[in-house]
Formats: sequence, C-alpha cells, structure tokens
Amino acid sequence: MNGVGCDVAGADASEAEEERGLDAARRAAVRDGLGVGLAVGMSGLAFGAAAVTAGLSVAQACALSLLAFTGASQFALAGV
Repeated sequence: MNGVGCDVAGADASEAEEERGLDAARRAAVRDGLGVGLAVGMSGLAFGAAAVTAGLSVAQACALSLLAFTGASQFALAGV
C-alpha cells in the first residue's frame, strides 16, 4: 500500500474533527446568544410595563429605548 491513501484518510479525519469543533462552537454561540436575548427581552418587557404605567406612549417608550441605551436611566426617567 502506498502512502498516498493514508494521507487522504488523515486529511478526511482532520476535516471531520475540525467540523465537529465548529459545530460545538456554533452550538455554544447560539446557546449564549439565546441567554443574552432572553435577558434583554425580559428587561425590555419590564421597561415597557414601567413606561406604560408612567403614562408614556408606545412611541415615547420606543424613542427612549433607542436614545437612552442604559437600562437604569430608562427606568429612572419613566419613574419621574
């Protein structure tokens, strides 16, 4: 048997191993992204409820979310 066949098999194995590593990294990124998205979504829901309770319109609450990106200042302004 010549050495060429062994090199091809080794290359296929390393490509498969690299693909498994990328799949694991992709799953970890999706898992982390979903966690952050859930936390931000819950914070947004809480701010929306506070803004409506404070008497802000939906447009005002959206504008405040776009312009004041820090959560604490959004809640402070909605409470004033």
